[in-house]
Amino acid sequence: MILVRAEDPNPDSDSLRKSKGVVFLRDLGAVLPLTQALTRGDAAEAPGLWLITRGAQKAGNAQEDVVIDQAPLWGFGRVLDNEHPELRCKRVDLSPEATPLEIAALAAELCMDDPVENEIALRCSLSGSASGSARYVARLTQVSRPRLTTEPRLA
Repeated sequence: MILVRAEDPNPDSDSLRKSKGVVFLRDLGAVLPLTQALTRGDAAEAPGLWLITRGAQKAGNAQEDVVIDQAPLWGFGRVLDNEHPELRCKRVDLSPEATPLEIAALAAELCMDDPVENEIALRCSLSGSASGSARYVARLTQVSRPRLTTEPRLA
C-alpha cells in the first residue's frame, strides 16, 4: 500500500510501479502526476488505483449535499477506466463526515478488492437503534412510464 499525500505532487514512479497495493489520493492535483508515473513502463506490473472521496456522490436516502470539489476525482477515474484499464481504477465514496464504522467498511472494501464493481459508495448510520453500514453500487433499472391518455399533437 502506498499513501500519497496532497503535499507530495511528484511520487516516485519506480516505487509506485513496484507496489501491488492501493494508492490513496486526496485531490485531483495529485492524481495526474501519479497516473503518469504509473503508466510509464510495463502495464502488467501496474498496481491497482483506488480513488477515495468524501461526499462526492449521493447515495441511499442521505440528505447531505454533494461535496463538489470531490466529484472531479470520479470523472477522472472514469476516464482512466477507458484510457488505462490496466490501472483497474476504483472509486470509493464515503459520507462527508465519515464515521469509525464507515472507515472499517472502507478497510473491508480495500481487502475484498471486488473484481466487478469499480464505483462504490459506503454509508453508515449510527442514529438511535438503527446502526449499520450500506454498500451502494451503480445499477440500471427499468422504469415504467405512464401511458399517454391523449395522442401527442404535432405543431
